[in-house]
Amino acid sequence: MHLSLSQHLKKFFYYNKCSVCNKTLDDSELYICKECQKLFKEQSSLKFFKDVYYIFDYDQNFKSLIKNYKFYNRKYLGFFISQLVDKNLKKIILENDIDIIIPVPLNKKRLLSRGFNQVSFILDILNIEYSKIVRVKNTKHMSLLLDKNMRKHNISKAFYIPIDINKKNILIIDDIITTGSTIKEIIKELKISGTPKSITIFTFSMAHSYKKSF
Repeated sequence: MHLSLSQHLKKFFYYNKCSVCNKTLDDSELYICKECQKLFKEQSSLKFFKDVYYIFDYDQNFKSLIKNYKFYNRKYLGFFISQLVDKNLKKIILENDIDIIIPVPLNKKRLLSRGFNQVSFILDILNIEYSKIVRVKNTKHMSLLLDKNMRKHNISKAFYIPIDINKKNILIIDDIITTGSTIKEIIKELKISGTPKSITIFTFSMAHSYKKSF
């Protein structure tokens, strides 16, 4: 990945450690070292569990990568993540004859503070068209809610579907699936607002807690 002048300046003044292993980066690296890049590329493979496609297990390495991308304003990592999911995501779209792609939205407050939607940004990089649904409720971070019922209440009636989804093959995309509460609520609202032909789910990573819940 070629670094621009502004990226070199960012690296020089602020970011000289790998987002994953914390190793000091060399002059050609930004945010993530070559060794960690290689590790992710080797582990990048399409998996399937309980109707959900995913690429990575939500282990410590991926947790560090996505945390730095989402919360530390290291959007450049989105270009690396897009490389990791590109081939398999396009395969899912083709094989499932997808008509509408829906990235899980952020609420207005979180979008304003973060500055971007981590899923939409990657779709933009890959030139994949998508439709937006609206998060009408300022929900708490699901990772902070350990109780299953609290998660369910937190996400209840959080989404509005402003698009025609009748007789369409829909793909919902998120970065992490932990309990599945968010995805389940979106599916519920989709089925209330219309009659989709099919609903497919794809996430960059899947937490062990999701598998354990079955």
